[in-house]
Amino acid sequence: MLIGRGNWMAWLVLLAVVIWFILFLSKKLSFSFGLTPKSVEIKPLKGLKKLSDNLEHSLSESYMKNVEERVNKEIKLKENEYKWRLLDLERYFIMTSLLKDSPMFSEKIDELWHQMLMFTHEYEDFSKKYLGSFVHHSPNVKEVSDPNLRGFFDWVYSELFIIRKENIHLYKGFFRYPVHPKIIDEFRSLPENQLIDLYFKCDSKYMSTVLTLISSMKKT
Repeated sequence: MLIGRGNWMAWLVLLAVVIWFILFLSKKLSFSFGLTPKSVEIKPLKGLKKLSDNLEHSLSESYMKNVEERVNKEIKLKENEYKWRLLDLERYFIMTSLLKDSPMFSEKIDELWHQMLMFTHEYEDFSKKYLGSFVHHSPNVKEVSDPNLRGFFDWVYSELFIIRKENIHLYKGFFRYPVHPKIIDEFRSLPENQLIDLYFKCDSKYMSTVLTLISSMKKT
């Protein structure tokens, strides 16, 4: 009788786990993308608006139209998903113009980046107009992200951009990894020039934005 009751409890637990998994999976599959904002939705940091505008001007309308057509043929996307992926790819390009090391942590955004790279000459023209040099592809979409890199990436992302549910979905969540205490201590104590040497591009065209970002991160 006791053995039977134990088996019954085990089956009940298993059933609960299966139901939870089905609900979790259905919620994940049913995610819907809202309308994209009219802009990249940046925070009010000095020089960031100019940086964002320069990025938009560097992406020619004909190039992005070709990319969108190719994506629609190659990838099955939900309604509005392409625009959200593109928005976050543009945000990523903004981060690459400021950070010394800015890996890609989203498979979905990286997938769009790959499609952009298929148009070799157009991508090269975009890179030169935007940064003056080639924007190299640097994915980091392994099953387990480097927690130190990801924690810092999320911190900078939150300092630069407004975060919506769509951004959270594309990156599979933010702030799952804490910023390493060593990095926090460095931002507390080190002067700007040393922080630039450690984390930011010294030859960035947008040094005023880098300095404002550092100041904001120090306050945070």
